[in-house]
Amino acid sequence: MRRVTFQIGKVAAITSTQLVLDEALPGGAPVSGSSVQKITGFLDRDGSSYFQEWSALFIEDGAQGDRVCFYYPRLQAMIGAGEAGHVLGAGVEQVGLAAEFRALPVVDAVDGETVLCYRSYLPAGGPAY
Repeated sequence: MRRVTFQIGKVAAITSTQLVLDEALPGGAPVSGSSVQKITGFLDRDGSSYFQEWSALFIEDGAQGDRVCFYYPRLQAMIGAGEAGHVLGAGVEQVGLAAEFRALPVVDAVDGETVLCYRSYLPAGGPAY
C-alpha cells in the first residue's frame, strides 16, 4: 500500500541532490525512503469504504505583521463535506471546501505525547541590524 502525505514547506534552495527547506516540516521528518513530487493534479474517491481524513493549516495575521498558525494533522468530516465554486471575476473561479470537522488525536513522534493541534507564533520581522 502506498501512502501519500501532503506536507507544507517553503523551499530555500534546490541543489542537484537536495531540496533544502526554509524550516522543518510541520508534521515532522519524512520517513526513510520518502520522495518529493510536484503535484499537477490529484484524484481521490468519496463514499464506499473509503475513510476520508484531512489536514489543515490556519494562519491568523496580526495587526503588526505577526502571525499565529494552527496546524491540525488529522481531521474527520462531521457532516458530509462538499466543494463549492465561487466566481472571482471574468473567467476566474475558485473552489472552496465547506465542512465541519472533528480533530482526531495523533502521537507526536518527538515525545510520544497525544496531540490534536500544533500552535505556533511568528513575530513580525524586525529591522535588519
